[in-house]
Amino acid sequence: MAPFDITQIKLYVENCLDRTAKNALIHIGKHGGYYELKKPYLNDENFNLPYYVYENLDFSPSISDIEKEISKYVDNNLKSCLKDFEEFKKQGFEIKQGEIKYDTAIERSSVLIKVDFPIAIKKEDKTIKLNEFKIKIDSPLSKIFNLTKEMVVIQLEDIDSVCLSCLYQLTNRNNLYLDIFDYDDSSLIFSIKDYNIKEDNLIKSPYTYNFAIKALNISCDNFVGTDDMFFIEMCADNLIKNLSKEIQIEDIPNFQVKFSEQFYYKVHALGTNLSFDDYSELFDITNNGIINFTPNFEQIGNHSLWIGVKDILGNQKFTNFNIEVIE
Repeated sequence: MAPFDITQIKLYVENCLDRTAKNALIHIGKHGGYYELKKPYLNDENFNLPYYVYENLDFSPSISDIEKEISKYVDNNLKSCLKDFEEFKKQGFEIKQGEIKYDTAIERSSVLIKVDFPIAIKKEDKTIKLNEFKIKIDSPLSKIFNLTKEMVVIQLEDIDSVCLSCLYQLTNRNNLYLDIFDYDDSSLIFSIKDYNIKEDNLIKSPYTYNFAIKALNISCDNFVGTDDMFFIEMCADNLIKNLSKEIQIEDIPNFQVKFSEQFYYKVHALGTNLSFDDYSELFDITNNGIINFTPNFEQIGNHSLWIGVKDILGNQKFTNFNIEVIE
């Protein structure tokens, strides 16, 4: 039997860890995975956000980076919550604290934080030691992280524009919501929201995760996110005026490809708000015209393939080419 009851002290530490960890997740979400921003970033009186895409380069954090930033937040804020155990010292406890070490893991639907926190609790001539604490918090952070990585890949495929339909399809597929706002002539702010989280006294719905990208030549022709209805109507009018332009598809050459070797090709077309489709069992073309696949042994032979290109009003044009898969 323990010489005295330390239950309240243990609960006190666990509650502080829980509260600090939840505040860390809120802060991390609002600032794109960072407690302390790393360059390049967008910084003014209203926004402090990392650029995930800047000058055609990927600056998005890794999962390990975000885990370290969560640990850093908890490390810098836990002691202010503990208040040096003043209330317990008033009750006659002598409490000595050792060096704190943190281990954060972003799991599939939660965040686990383990804390190595040596505490020696003495009362009269008896001492009890505590060491390990951990907290697990339900969180969509893993799902959001994977989504941002896909968004960055899409953006880097065509740095001069933003494929709005691609991004909304991604977020909808993950049961998330996306807002995009224009910050200036070349920067966009992305705000991912999850309305399905479990609320408590700290974490409220929606959970929000923000970051920025630096795109080139942002205009109505590619996309500007805005709440200005006048601007939206102006962009729509401009798009409709331009839709009379006939879709033009650059000729696709015929190819000879060895099975088991990767094949990559981007279909080029002119028009307004174009989307691509294929009529092929070899591959699935992406919404922005990229063919990327590796043929297998069973696909050896000659294949006549069709590609369809459609604009925003449903006008469509087709082109065909051949791929011969050889041994």
